[in-house]
Amino acid sequence: MHHAHPWKLGGSTDLKNGIPLCGRHHRMLDRGFEHRVLREGSRVVVELARRRT
Repeated sequence: MHHAHPWKLGGSTDLKNGIPLCGRHHRMLDRGFEHRVLREGSRVVVELARRRT
C-alpha cells in the first residue's frame, strides 16, 4: 500500500489514504514519478507520470 498523503508529512494510515500499487509501480514513485488519484464512484484510477522539474 502507498500513502496518498505521506504519513511522515501528517497523512493518515487509514484505508481512505491508501493506494494499492504493485511493487514495480510503488518503486516508480521513489524514482522520480508522481501520482494522481482519480476517484470515479467505487473505481479508483492512479496515474503515474514523471515529475516535472
